[in-house]
Amino acid sequence: MRARFLRKLAIFIGKTARNKLTWFHWRRKSLYFSMMRWYYMRMNLLIMGYHFLP
Repeated sequence: MRARFLRKLAIFIGKTARNKLTWFHWRRKSLYFSMMRWYYMRMNLLIMGYHFLP
């Protein structure tokens, strides 16, 4: 009885830990992608500005 409960608890903790890890990884990846998108937008605006300059 006790061993089964401990095993269930360990599986539950492992699942939540894995979910947290993937969540942190996804957050970092999304932050990186948003920064890259912002950077590319700035570069495009600069290029457009240079094109519009006489």
